[in-house]
Amino acid sequence: MRKNQIQLPACYEKIQLIIAVTTGNKVRDISPHSNLVTDLGLSLSFDLPEIVATLNHEYEADSLNLITAEVREELEAAEPTVLELAKIVQEVRDLG
Repeated sequence: MRKNQIQLPACYEKIQLIIAVTTGNKVRDISPHSNLVTDLGLSLSFDLPEIVATLNHEYEADSLNLITAEVREELEAAEPTVLELAKIVQEVRDLG
């Protein structure tokens, strides 16, 4: 792996697609480092609950139980990027 290449969580592409549907952005325009708010126009207060609900539904078999307030808090503490959201989802999935 090249030095500047990042390891994407397994759920990244699904999250990328959900964000594209929610925001109207094209999948190809959503990169791991896209900021959810400034680059993609998401509102962490209004759009994030829909994304979290969709993720919980998509990963129902994995018993994913994301809580919007906790996800928003983690995103606000870090850089709110697509990659950061994917890391949060993957971590919750891994912890089961």
